[in-house]
Amino acid sequence: MGWPTYVRNQYMASIAVNILSIAFGGTMGWMSSSYLELQSAATPLATGPLNKHELGWVTCSPALGALLVTVFLTSFADKYGRKRFLLCLSLPVLLSWLIISLARHPWHLCLARFLAGSAGGGSFTVIPLYITEIAENRLRSTLGTFLGLGTMLGFLLINVLSYYFSFAAVARVMCALPLLFVACFLRNPETPQFLVMHNAAKAQAALSYYRGIDSNAKPDVEVQQELNRLCEPPALEAREAAKSSRVSCAEFLQPKARKAFLIGSLMVLINQLSGLLPLQNYISSIFSQAGSGLSARVSTIIVCFIQLLGTYATTHFVENAGRKTLLICSTAGICLGELALSAYYYLTAQGYDTSSCSWVPIAALSFVVFTASGGAMSIIYVVMAEICPPRIRSMAVRIHISCIFILGMTILKVNIASNLYLYLGNFILQTFPLASAAFGIAGTIFAFAVFSFVLTILVIIFVPETKGKTIEEIQASL
Repeated sequence: MGWPTYVRNQYMASIAVNILSIAFGGTMGWMSSSYLELQSAATPLATGPLNKHELGWVTCSPALGALLVTVFLTSFADKYGRKRFLLCLSLPVLLSWLIISLARHPWHLCLARFLAGSAGGGSFTVIPLYITEIAENRLRSTLGTFLGLGTMLGFLLINVLSYYFSFAAVARVMCALPLLFVACFLRNPETPQFLVMHNAAKAQAALSYYRGIDSNAKPDVEVQQELNRLCEPPALEAREAAKSSRVSCAEFLQPKARKAFLIGSLMVLINQLSGLLPLQNYISSIFSQAGSGLSARVSTIIVCFIQLLGTYATTHFVENAGRKTLLICSTAGICLGELALSAYYYLTAQGYDTSSCSWVPIAALSFVVFTASGGAMSIIYVVMAEICPPRIRSMAVRIHISCIFILGMTILKVNIASNLYLYLGNFILQTFPLASAAFGIAGTIFAFAVFSFVLTILVIIFVPETKGKTIEEIQASL
């Protein structure tokens, strides 16, 4: 692929492990691509079209599975290794698509998406740790964005497949992803940081592999120096603590750890309170209600493609522009796009003729997902893994990912979330005419825009720039 030998294995391993993120992106995009079909007379379910209650549970089931795995099972990655844990995640992904291909009842879909969500929770918790541990400092951010890129690719893939193939056929095609993941990822060794606690020789071999050096030749000086840093007592103690999962509350209360944890919590809020998850899951519905000239499926594919471009652009700009700059641009862009989308729905609901502006929902939502994919949906996972001290990193990431899925599950219960965000939006900006008069989707999206604005200010004030810094330098700057 044209990569230099000394980085090729890092890129290939990052691509291989993120086949799981493609599968999870497909899971999330499946709801958007199947939303209208499941509520129509053409539904493949024997029980008929889904009602709103059933649709809400099918939509939020992945969050339940992700929460369960993140809280109770991801500690296995610290005890038995990142590689083994990630390989095990391929099984629930495979089972989820098999169940969807045979589904005849809403609870079949809930079960399938629960399994898929469990794999997604494990992936979003452990993949950032895996990338952080195999990557050189100068590649860490670029490779870290592959998680968001894979998710967006899966989102686009499922919508394209759904445009051409039937409900069951799409699920059968998606079964190939977990099998492809196992075939590609199996050859990669465990991370050097994990192996150094068990077998120094294997750790050196793994580090040589990821640095593109023949482990049978004379040890490379830089590899030996990096291995020596991994074997230093403070680093070993931190990883041993993570392995045993015996991290006390007092360690989270240390000044640097507390600040890092709070910044990670801000990343959680950026991911959820900006409204990206419900907008993604209901893209088809949004375009249908907007009366766009394009079909809902075509509009969704266009938006997903733009989202993929935004994420791909991030992989090139993240080291040059910096994490903080991209996050500021991302949250500010989300705010502007949501304001435009909310205004369109508000004017339409008030009876104004908006037929000449039917392109606004597509343009606004495209702008939102493009800017979101350039920061709020990709950079946050890099920042989470970078800023946390090694001693609490694994536990802190698990807590943050759990919070993401708890909030996601709550927000995706559409009726509750809509009212909640509307009231909060009116409370925050009572004097703004749109907030005081808008109801339904216009008010909900406006509230998302308000939160995006607040989050932009918080990023400017609190998030440090980590561009070009080692993990040690990042910790020293907190």
